[in-house]
Amino acid sequence: MQSIYVIKSEPGPLKIGIATNYLSRLSQLRVSSHLPLSLVYIAIVEGDAKVVEKGTHKLLESFRQKGEWFNISTEEAIKAIEISANESGVLVKSQDLPQKRKRRTAYDYVKTYRSKQIEAGSRRLSILLSPDAAQKAAELQTSTGKSLTQIVEKLLRDAT
Repeated sequence: MQSIYVIKSEPGPLKIGIATNYLSRLSQLRVSSHLPLSLVYIAIVEGDAKVVEKGTHKLLESFRQKGEWFNISTEEAIKAIEISANESGVLVKSQDLPQKRKRRTAYDYVKTYRSKQIEAGSRRLSILLSPDAAQKAAELQTSTGKSLTQIVEKLLRDAT
């Protein structure tokens, strides 16, 4: 099943095209473009996507910059797609845009590793403490908001 998409260049025109895999198409375009590109609209076409695409391009002919690129707003592009689909009797279903995944940085991995190390250290400390000392440390942890490791280190410093 094909999709009709609108891709925006920063700053600049919009590309209106069709693809079976719009994310792959966006990736291809990004490789060959010196401008940042983003997907701003996607719709599944149930019928002849080529008819909708050609009709949309014809409606926007006076705004064509080059090829499938047009100097119009996203709203104007979507409206033209809807008009073309209605005129050709083809069903077009707008889709939610895919969410960008947050890329984890090296800092994120180190932070996660460090918190797991601290948690494991706290578990080892609570095993080593007597039941009374463990209870006292847990009370201090709750009242001060400090980690078990910090509390035990302070208790050890105070004891020496």
